[in-house]
Amino acid sequence: MVQVKKDAVRDAVLASASKLFEKKGYPATTIKQIAAGADTVSSNVYVYFKSKFDIAVAIYQPWLEAEIHQLEADVMEVPDPEKRLHMIINRLWCDIPAKRNGFARNYIQAVSTLASGERYSPNLLLFMEQRIAALILTCLPPERRAKGEWESVSRILLMAFDGFVINRRLQSKYEDHEKVVSAAVRLLTGRWPSAPQKVQERGIHRSGIQ
Repeated sequence: MVQVKKDAVRDAVLASASKLFEKKGYPATTIKQIAAGADTVSSNVYVYFKSKFDIAVAIYQPWLEAEIHQLEADVMEVPDPEKRLHMIINRLWCDIPAKRNGFARNYIQAVSTLASGERYSPNLLLFMEQRIAALILTCLPPERRAKGEWESVSRILLMAFDGFVINRRLQSKYEDHEKVVSAAVRLLTGRWPSAPQKVQERGIHRSGIQ
């Protein structure tokens, strides 16, 4: 007899897993614990999800997509292009990694411990690359927009996002995040200052270049 799936059970599993991931982290959470929190049994969890990784994707993807949609809405309220760019990077590198007890690290942990045979979909990464690239373009003058593969730049920002998520776990606070974000803004806008001549010469000398 085919078991009929119920939305209420699926939602309970997701709610249970979400609380456990936030409190204990992905690696320390088991299917048995998720099932208990959803008032069901482990075998019933597998009726709705293939694995713990499948559960993590079902929780994390809509959460992060909602964060990006909110970022898009907030950015459009800021008239100054440079301040918009600052908001984008600050939200990616500082605000989102801090939310819900560092909730974003659960997805990184899930992907990094993906079991052999489990399939990873790049859909979330592609979604974020495209959306972030589009936001960056709203912050740059026309001549700057034509000088870069901005989806590739967006991927670099997202790789840094992963690093900040992990760093959030290792440190209690970001002591220099404003400095790092401001430096990234200068790089993207082409306003990175040239090093003084003496510094340049000293760097060449130390590198052994004649």
